[in-house]
Amino acid sequence: MWSHQCSLAPTKSDGSKIPRIRKASATAAVGSVTDSVGYSAMLNGMRMDDIGQVASKDALILKLGECLCKRFGGDPEQFNYIRSKMRLVAKLLIALRKSSGDFSTLSDYIVPTKFQAVLSAAKECAQLNATGTEYVAPSSAVKSGGIIRQLAEIKQSNVEESSFNVS
Repeated sequence: MWSHQCSLAPTKSDGSKIPRIRKASATAAVGSVTDSVGYSAMLNGMRMDDIGQVASKDALILKLGECLCKRFGGDPEQFNYIRSKMRLVAKLLIALRKSSGDFSTLSDYIVPTKFQAVLSAAKECAQLNATGTEYVAPSSAVKSGGIIRQLAEIKQSNVEESSFNVS
C-alpha cells in the first residue's frame, strides 16, 4: 500500500511527493516530553482498586509501564494493553505478598532464590486447578513468564545504569 502512488497525496512546492510517516511519535526523541505526557496520561487512566494501588506504588511495575510506553511511542491506543500488563504484574505481586506474609517490593522477588515462590504465585494468578492439570486463565500463565523475563531485564538494566553513575 505504501508504494502505490496516490493522486491525492500531499506534494511539495516543486511537485515531489512528501514521504509518509506511519506515526508521528516514531520521530520523537526517546525520553522526550511527549513520552512523559503519554506515560502520565496512561497512569491517570488506570483503575485505582486494590490492584491499581499496588501497581501505582511499586517502582519496578512503574518502570515496566514506562518502558512499554516508550516502546509504543506514547500511542494512546496501546494504553489499555500497557495497563493490563501492569495489572497482571500487580496481581502477581499481591499473590507473592500473600504467600510470603511480608510487604516486599517486586524487585525483592526477582532474584534466583525466589524463583519457586514467583512460579507458585504465577500459577495462583492463572488459577491452576486442584489436580494441577488445567488453568482457568491459561493466557495469564503464558503472559506471566514473558513479563517476569521483562522485569528481570529491566531490573538488570537499572542496576547497570546505577553502577555507572556511582563515582
